[in-house]
Amino acid sequence: MGRMSTTPEASPRGTRKVRTTVVLVVLIGALAVAAVVGAGLLWASKPDRDAQSDVTCWDGKEGPEADCTEPTGVAGLRWVYPELTPKSSDCKALRMPRGSDKQESLAFACDVPLAGDEVRIVYTRYPSPEDAQHAASKKHHNMPPEEQDGREIYRDRKPHKGRWHLTSVYLDHPFSVSVEASTAKLRNLALAELVTRSPEEIRVRPGE
Repeated sequence: MGRMSTTPEASPRGTRKVRTTVVLVVLIGALAVAAVVGAGLLWASKPDRDAQSDVTCWDGKEGPEADCTEPTGVAGLRWVYPELTPKSSDCKALRMPRGSDKQESLAFACDVPLAGDEVRIVYTRYPSPEDAQHAASKKHHNMPPEEQDGREIYRDRKPHKGRWHLTSVYLDHPFSVSVEASTAKLRNLALAELVTRSPEEIRVRPGE
């Protein structure tokens, strides 16, 4: 009679090892899935940075700040200098020399009552900031300007033909305003009371 072959039974210790390994594999897989899902939820709930960066430009258009242009035309000049009333009988358009790139400047001269007297204010939009600064420096004979809140201010130290002049020009934007008055005190008062946009509000509306 031949010998019957038998298969040895697995020991309890070996069975426990197999079960422990299976449990660990399942747990590791579950943790990996949870991590992936959690990361997905985190990114899904995170605000869109591009959407957050949108602003309202000076002309009412919305988009990234980099898309906001320098104000242009009469509307742009009035945005920078809100007190300008180009259609008023006290204001008249001026013909200005062309800029370095042969583009025309836009300017209005307005006679404004102030402190029982009258001052003349000239609002100008140049083709470029460099053109604006060059014109201001030339008008005031290259005298050193004061720097104040993103602007350069040129104040003549003596009157010219009985009138006192100053010019305030933006450093990084193509706009300037000039004041002409009968006295230095009145000239300075006109500039102090003039309503203008801060450099940060030229291309982007405030509060955006």
